[in-house]
Amino acid sequence: MNARLPSTLTFEGTDLTIIDRDGKPWIAAADLARALGYSETRKVTRLYSRHPDEFSKDMTQVIDASLAPKMGIRIFSPRGCHLIAMLSRTNRAKTFRKWVLDVLESLANQPPKPLPKLPPQTEPDLGSKTRQEIDRRAQELSVEAFQRARDALEDLARQWKQLQPHISDGGLAEFIQARDLRRENYLVVRSLAFYGMTEKMARLGPLVKEIQEAIHELEEETGVKCYSH
Repeated sequence: MNARLPSTLTFEGTDLTIIDRDGKPWIAAADLARALGYSETRKVTRLYSRHPDEFSKDMTQVIDASLAPKMGIRIFSPRGCHLIAMLSRTNRAKTFRKWVLDVLESLANQPPKPLPKLPPQTEPDLGSKTRQEIDRRAQELSVEAFQRARDALEDLARQWKQLQPHISDGGLAEFIQARDLRRENYLVVRSLAFYGMTEKMARLGPLVKEIQEAIHELEEETGVKCYSH
């Protein structure tokens, strides 16, 4: 609901609920009937039913009732309320027409209130102790990450050395250098599991060809060429 519209208005002691429709005040047929002095809502709906061609969609609509969704509620805009009052012959009709023009129509035509300006958001300042703790924790994590990567690379180098016992120190260093630490799918889980399997298979000479095929499949899977001398 638009904040500029009141939730209720009072006409000669009768409280009328305001229905906000795109910033315009509408009134339900039941409240309109009470404002005009009718004891029954159908008095207003009957006035509408006798002259439906005089009402446009901007003047009256049917909306769902919150408590009974299948039962529609007819509502009227300020222009619709004014026309119903013109068709009415009650003692309050004339006064209500004037009230619609002076009060209800003025609400419909008033410009929307500008949104309040919010103070600029500033980032909260962090104290020196907090910043020191942040730095300390970051350094701890860096050390932990370094140690995990170091241990994994050492295991990888030992596994490859067992598979390639004649590889030179420089060749093994180049093999480690070629490993991409950012490729989580390659390092270390798949590599170590595969190398552990191929270590056992390498002892069986007749199965060398199968080992090579397995390596080729690993290369196909990971997209990384296995380095060897």
